[in-house]
Amino acid sequence: MTIDMTTSAPRKLPVWAITTRAYSYVWDHRAPFAIPILVLFVALVATTILMQLPYIAAAQDGGSVPISASLAALVGYIAKVTISIAFAVGVHRTVLLSEGREGLSFFRWDANFRRYFVTMLLIVLITVGYFLASMLLAAIVGGIGVFVGKLVGGGIGAVLMIVFGIAALAGFLWLTAQFSRVILALPAAALGEQDAIALSWRVTRGNGWLLLGASFLAALPVFVATLIAEAPYMINAIADRMAQPHAPMTPPGLGTIVALALIGALSAPVLVTVLSLSYDVLARGGGPRD
Repeated sequence: MTIDMTTSAPRKLPVWAITTRAYSYVWDHRAPFAIPILVLFVALVATTILMQLPYIAAAQDGGSVPISASLAALVGYIAKVTISIAFAVGVHRTVLLSEGREGLSFFRWDANFRRYFVTMLLIVLITVGYFLASMLLAAIVGGIGVFVGKLVGGGIGAVLMIVFGIAALAGFLWLTAQFSRVILALPAAALGEQDAIALSWRVTRGNGWLLLGASFLAALPVFVATLIAEAPYMINAIADRMAQPHAPMTPPGLGTIVALALIGALSAPVLVTVLSLSYDVLARGGGPRD
């Protein structure tokens, strides 16, 4: 593979083309994706049920959670993350390298899986740093705004407080755009690239907002579908909580779990493909094509 190492003006991510091509790519390749998506769906249902066992036990036993339920939930969480990573690596390598694996062999458990997992952990640490930095920025700017507003007083002081609040929000959004620049380390790791995070940071220069835009547009239908699927459960849960404020929260039923797992399994290849196509454009000079 070829990585562009030039220092010329950075490429600009074609947000709409990337988003639409991600959906059409998965549809065009629905035959090889079918069995992996089905396996992912079954795995999501099974692991989610395991993860819900502590809540089910708490609802049945008046808040008491046995150790076995907690261990089962932990096993479910680890299995869910592991299978999801193996699936994501398979999608990246299918989109970017045209590897023709199908069925269970689509899931990758090799060195690329391990590299992807380590890179994901590093991104989690960066995420923690991002949240800490954003909270610190908001606290500093907000504190200055309150101090200046009280010092000036009156209508001008109120206006200044609003201005500082807007500045804090702008700073938060800027940090978010900068944080998004490390996300292409995931497809880079799936391809076996060394120093994937540094590579992602380099090739995404000037594209933080565009990466956010592509991710937002791709995830918006998924978000809406998730809200619709969860609505009946959430309405009932809120009603139960209002009727019995101190009772354990009722876990979602099997129908809700299945619906959310189906949405997750169908959307996963699309969201991963968005990253793959973005990497192809920014790191390899390709485009949102086959």
